[in-house]
Amino acid sequence: MTSDVLSRLFRRGQTLEAQLPGALDFLASSLRSGSSVTQAISLLADEFPQPVSGEFGMVLKETRMGLPLQESLENLRKRVRNADLDLAVTSIIISRETGASLSEVLGKISSVIRERGKIIGKAKALVSQGKMQSIVVGVLPVILCFVILAVDPGYIMPLFRRPLGWAMIAAACGLEFLGVFFIRKITRIEV
Repeated sequence: MTSDVLSRLFRRGQTLEAQLPGALDFLASSLRSGSSVTQAISLLADEFPQPVSGEFGMVLKETRMGLPLQESLENLRKRVRNADLDLAVTSIIISRETGASLSEVLGKISSVIRERGKIIGKAKALVSQGKMQSIVVGVLPVILCFVILAVDPGYIMPLFRRPLGWAMIAAACGLEFLGVFFIRKITRIEV
């Protein structure tokens, strides 16, 4: 596959993931208004933007061709491969089998997906903040050394003329690298 195709698939997956909470809310409100699951999916396929409408449209086409709704939803799960959609499909199947209130279940799943998205966004912000801090911790002392060297060379030159000065520079560099290493390690979180 070319990188363009992979890029489009990735963007499509991201768009579907972003649309999913709204789609689940739409299904829940359709079910609350008295529509059956198939009717709610039909409304979703007609009124929602791509790619959600296309994927649920495929579910609708498969059920109209005689495939049971459960199998159509399983096919959707295999096509899309998204953890949130997987949870929604499983909930729909289980709710239909047990007779639970599907509209409530879908509403709660939608809320959970939204909250998880907020938490992931906050975690990404904190990780990027930590990465920026490690860059500042690594670069600032070097810049400061050059500024002092430019402003008053006599102030910093004794470090370069004596063995003790070189030892202090080596220790400072070592501690600097150690600090950057630990900041990077602390902020390395899979989000």
